Parts: sequence; C-alpha cells; structure tokens
Amino acid sequence: MDIGDLLKQSLKDIGLPSYYLKRQSDTNECVVYTYIETPKLYGDNEEIASKYTVLLNVYCKNKIETNKKNVIRAMLKNGFKKKIILQTILEENELYNTAMQFTIALKN
Repeated sequence: MDIGDLLKQSLKDIGLPSYYLKRQSDTNECVVYTYIETPKLYGDNEEIASKYTVLLNVYCKNKIETNKKNVIRAMLKNGFKKKIILQTILEENELYNTAMQFTIALKN
C-alpha cells in the first residue's frame, strides 16, 4: 500500500472528511494533509524503504479535543508515530486549526 492509500484508509473513519493538499471551498470541518518523502534504507545501491513525514491540519468548529483524539488514535492504530501536536489556533474564518505531524517508514 502506498502512502496516499494508507492515509486515506487511516482517516476514513474519524468523522471528518479528509483532503490532500487543500480542502474544498464549500467544506469547513475537515482534515487536510500532505507529506514529505525521504530515503530511509538502501541496499545494493537501491532504495528499499522511504520515511514519510505527514503534516495534518484538523479544522473544526467544535469538539476540538474529540476530533484531535480521533485523528491521533487513527494514525497510531495504522502504524504512524506521533512527532508533534501544535497548539490549536482560531483562524480568521472562525475555524479552529490544530497542526499535527506523524512519521512512518514503508518498504518501496
């Protein structure tokens, strides 16, 4: 399973829609994600595993802590390691935004 499929699978049951790179214009509460790929393991001059740093933004109007916990639980359940959960901020559009970062290594 590639990283895109793994992220979709991991976030499908959290109660919020999830989008890669940006949310739809008519969507308020959601999770927006992107990722950075770096080589993790080489053998015989070939890359055999990649490390992914996943960046998530959880946007919600209420149930901030519940939504955060649901996302964290889903990511950990699917093998991601939690790196940092930043302070929740209130955006100009009255949505609360919590940035999160997770990592995972996958075989190529």
